[in-house]
Amino acid sequence: MSRWSDEQDDELRAAHELQSNPDGTVSTRRWKYIAECISGGKNVDMCKARWSWIDPTVDRSVFTKEDDALIWAKMKTHTPTEIASMMRTKRTNAQVYNRTKTIKCYSRLDLVPAHFIQTRGRKWSTADNAAIETMLSNHVPINKILVSFPDRSQSAVKRRIHRRTYVNKPKHLRRAVHPWSAAEDAMLTEMVAAFVPLNQVLEAMPIRTRSALRVRMSKLGITYRQAKAARMRKSRRAGRP
Repeated sequence: MSRWSDEQDDELRAAHELQSNPDGTVSTRRWKYIAECISGGKNVDMCKARWSWIDPTVDRSVFTKEDDALIWAKMKTHTPTEIASMMRTKRTNAQVYNRTKTIKCYSRLDLVPAHFIQTRGRKWSTADNAAIETMLSNHVPINKILVSFPDRSQSAVKRRIHRRTYVNKPKHLRRAVHPWSAAEDAMLTEMVAAFVPLNQVLEAMPIRTRSALRVRMSKLGITYRQAKAARMRKSRRAGRP
């Protein structure tokens, strides 16, 4: 699919102005005439999708506290299209749908709608950076770090964690964010030898993920299959006279 040029955008604006109703809406039948006026072989769906991007009446600013409160109150009983029609300013269905997904994601962390407001362009203070470094040094899980900064988006906090843990460290230490200690290796070896389920091993090591445990087990050369074979050999030896 070819990209839209400036000339095609001008043609779409002119055709939309001619075919639109007094309230700014366009019927399905008139969209066909609009598509015929656009050069380059654009169909109706392409014209509708492009108009949602260049429509000058659409509000593309950051969602306010009132907008988030309206979405929070209506998202369980109304569709994004219905919620968009209730907004004080004109919003597209895609904008409301994406904002609803963001609010649902934050609601799982038990945050109030006031925390959904985005704070773009605000610099990280020295105290916030020090708090992130302290939590990382204490091996605090990422989910708890995200909850500690409710006025920041998840992506912003994750980018900051990545910057504080990787960019500001030497190259030979960038991968060792949480290096394994000898005590953890011994605990992992004992639990695998005792056939402790992997879920219980994860509970005993809350700062480690399932993939991290498997990678560490492969580096140490221990698996549940090897532990089972070693136990069978030991039992056979014990049974011999």
